[in-house]
Amino acid sequence: MNGASKSRLRRSSLSSSSWSSRRTLILSMMNKCECHYQGEDNAPNRILSLGALGVIILVYNVGVQAQEIQGVGTSLEEIQLSNLTVAGVDEKQSKLISMLMMIRLQNAPCQADQGANGTCYPRNQCALLGGTAGGTCAAGFGVCCVFQKSCNTESNQNITYFMNPDWPNTYDGSIECPITVQKVDNNICQYRLDFEEFTLAQPEPVDHQCESDLFAVSGGRPVPIICGENSGQHMYIDAGPTSGNIKINIVTSGGSYARKWRIKVSQIQCNAQFRAGDSCLQYFTGMSGRMKSFNYGDPNIPNPNPMMNNGYMEFGMQLSSQEYSVCVRAEEGFCGIVYVPCKEAMASNETFMVSSTSQNSSVPQRTMSGADQCPSDWLGISCATDTGREQQTDGSSCVDRICGGTFTSLSGSTSHAPVFSFSRPFSLRVHFNDFEMSDPRAPDQFNRGFCLDFVQQPCPQSG
Repeated sequence: MNGASKSRLRRSSLSSSSWSSRRTLILSMMNKCECHYQGEDNAPNRILSLGALGVIILVYNVGVQAQEIQGVGTSLEEIQLSNLTVAGVDEKQSKLISMLMMIRLQNAPCQADQGANGTCYPRNQCALLGGTAGGTCAAGFGVCCVFQKSCNTESNQNITYFMNPDWPNTYDGSIECPITVQKVDNNICQYRLDFEEFTLAQPEPVDHQCESDLFAVSGGRPVPIICGENSGQHMYIDAGPTSGNIKINIVTSGGSYARKWRIKVSQIQCNAQFRAGDSCLQYFTGMSGRMKSFNYGDPNIPNPNPMMNNGYMEFGMQLSSQEYSVCVRAEEGFCGIVYVPCKEAMASNETFMVSSTSQNSSVPQRTMSGADQCPSDWLGISCATDTGREQQTDGSSCVDRICGGTFTSLSGSTSHAPVFSFSRPFSLRVHFNDFEMSDPRAPDQFNRGFCLDFVQQPCPQSG
């Protein structure tokens, strides 16, 4: 078809009253019709989906500046109106629609009324997809659709909330609760899991394995099994363009326990700027932040299930069988990073307990470093020092492993100290083996894991 025979989109301004009346008409038509068209590739009756790819807004007679409509993520798009057909409307309305302009709004993320994240959809499309409307978006043409799922469900939405049965109430019982998450398109390379609420039973007390309750992910890059208290933690699941779905599964068993979970699952495009680095289970951005091992027991937070821990009295024990990397994105102009123990936990000497050998946390435990002294549980930091230079204050060289009951790069010290690294990319490697008290080489007792704050260090000024 030549250019002269095409209907061109033209922009014009609309008065607020004129726009309001047309919007009412448009919304009425959107709820009554399905719009189809046949493109130049002769694909038959492709649906201009009001949900899967974008919100279609039909504007009577005139155009409108794309930026006037909140949430517009794409430019104006020419449509061959001669190929447009309309189902579910009368002839008069069909003729009217043939004069309309079309603007496509991507299903952009939105903020729902109650603070949850959703996706912008037309109201009827949101209901058909099983979502819940949480306020409006796209200048009132759409609703912020929130998708909340529980056990034995599937989802292919950009953002999904996975919750325990009867949430926001707790769950006390035995169940296998899986959800399958499907990619929205082939350009998805990662999933981010935000544990907004995560309380499962604690691990068993000897080797700290997740026996009664567990959280597991399959289908992407392998991730460690976790349990216990992990609210506020997160994970990135690598799922390259050739992989398929992931399955998240929570299994509960054993004695009485007030379990609760609400996990936000976000899909991340392969070219997204906030995509995590390869093999990073956790990924932080910004100048500073805080990282904790899974089920780290903050001594200032009481056990949420006192005397109800499946018979296990200890709360916040370091989990066994953990192997993963915690990464920090280097900000522009910053060449190093320093890790320091979390201040709130320093008074109780429980901010760093990795391969600790004493049950008495009031007694400072010395630090150990290197492969010989840290064979079982350790944190790996590339060329870690107490000075920011390869040579440390005691004359020793930088180390790559730290363990024990005190966080410092100086072996044998009983005082916490900042640990610097100027090796990029910034990464902290977590290695906890399969044993604790039953380890035949070096039995561990009272391990709680770690809580560390980090601050990026500026590059040296030249000249």
